[in-house]
Amino acid sequence: MRLSKFRFHQICISNFKSVFLTSATIVGLTGLSFPVSAIELGPQLNETLHTSIQFEQLYGFGDSISDIGNTFNLVGFPPPPYVDGRFSNGKIWVDFLADYFKVNPTPITAFDSATSLADTDGINFAFGSATSGLDFRPSLGIEVGVLAQVETFINLLNQNAQTLTNSNALYTLFVGGSDYLNLPNLPNTVEETELIYSQTVNNISTVLTQLAENNAKNILVLNLPDLDKLPLSASLVDSQKTSLNNLVLGHNELLKNEIQNLSTVFPKTNFTLFDLNGLSNQIQEKPENFGLTNATNGCLMSPECLDADSYLFWDEVHFTTAGYRILADSVLESLAAKLAWGHEYLKALPDDEKS
Repeated sequence: MRLSKFRFHQICISNFKSVFLTSATIVGLTGLSFPVSAIELGPQLNETLHTSIQFEQLYGFGDSISDIGNTFNLVGFPPPPYVDGRFSNGKIWVDFLADYFKVNPTPITAFDSATSLADTDGINFAFGSATSGLDFRPSLGIEVGVLAQVETFINLLNQNAQTLTNSNALYTLFVGGSDYLNLPNLPNTVEETELIYSQTVNNISTVLTQLAENNAKNILVLNLPDLDKLPLSASLVDSQKTSLNNLVLGHNELLKNEIQNLSTVFPKTNFTLFDLNGLSNQIQEKPENFGLTNATNGCLMSPECLDADSYLFWDEVHFTTAGYRILADSVLESLAAKLAWGHEYLKALPDDEKS
């Protein structure tokens, strides 16, 4: 089975399709439910988090879901009506996190390598359609995958003989959608499926290990939504949707196990696994609970879409800014539940005991 039936948004310039096949992402939340709109929780969460788990730096690794302008800075993509180099109609979830923590991360494509990382609010390394591997792009002459992103980060540390000593930095990682959506052939057997998602999760485990070994103390990882429920997947036949669903099921289960293992190996690192899968299903089942009217179609492809803030999806893959605000608020509540006490404890310790 091939993914050639995938229909990409009409705004995509043909020259970019082979380079920036945008990856999938939606949302979810581990162990929590949202009977009311997550958008309404924003101001209260903002005030609470600034007094409990305020982060001083924000680092981002991943694909178009977390890209704050790196792809745009290199090739001018995505073009309008996408906004400010984001793969959406405005701010994305990591922008909202930055707003909450009052930091301003720098895109790696705008970073001066002579600058010390300690003098920044963090760096965003994410690129549109990046996979979990090295992901070399001939058209750019660089590697943009997450393995390469973290390698670049570590090289910057070594370049200035820096170490990560700031316990109040947050590292975010979301990747995997492009690994599966960009497959030339979807797997037909259990063995093929397991081989594919095992490689992706192994790459993720590698970069998480590298971050922890370099003293990253707070790492947020997002699992995958059901890729077969994207607007992009509407034209797929049932067997293709089943293949995608099996990849996501295997990916998420193995990712959970890997993070549990890493938490044991690195007990001083806070690994937070956020369940996008659960939240995305909640939103798509009852969008009205989140202040939305449509969680099925992309606004850009819907002539009847007069208000993007009422839609979950901006295009066939990416959320609207309204959708990303829901995601950000949900992530913040999850972080607050897991990390608030730990951060207050760390703040009370002498600096030489925080590591």
